[in-house]
Amino acid sequence: AHNFLQGQLSADIPNIAGTGCLTAYCNVKGRVLALFEIFCTGNEDFTLVLPTELAEKLCTRLQRFLVFSQAKIELAAVKTAELTDAEIVQISQQQPLPAEQYNCINIADSYICCYPGKRRLLLSQDLAAFAQQFNLELAEHDNNRNWALGYINAGIARIESKQSAEFL
Repeated sequence: AHNFLQGQLSADIPNIAGTGCLTAYCNVKGRVLALFEIFCTGNEDFTLVLPTELAEKLCTRLQRFLVFSQAKIELAAVKTAELTDAEIVQISQQQPLPAEQYNCINIADSYICCYPGKRRLLLSQDLAAFAQQFNLELAEHDNNRNWALGYINAGIARIESKQSAEFL
């Protein structure tokens, strides 16, 4: 997966082992089609976090190039929740949380990733089970205005289909 992603994305994939970074997927002219976060969640496992509207299109586009690689791509049905300060305190009493930007930790088959501005995003296939384990009341994240505002405050551009150089 390292070699495949290195050839497809703008990030220096070998240098993100155990962490993550902001990366771009560009067309052959170098125009940004998608801007998103990538996290190394295992030895050869990576999680890409991007708007749902672009995820399916990006996955389909990357599938074209898999014939030259032994990597595989799957579109996971992951739900996300932005953790509040109170939820972060509650979880950190039982489990140390990542403090550095783009660090990610696996907890109970879920991932908590640290974003710019110390925001934490929970990625989980079962938010209810995670919430129950830590006695939380999580609200599913829906790419709302508050999250977009967090990107703006952190000085990070957000590329969606309507801003893409071309539709994927």
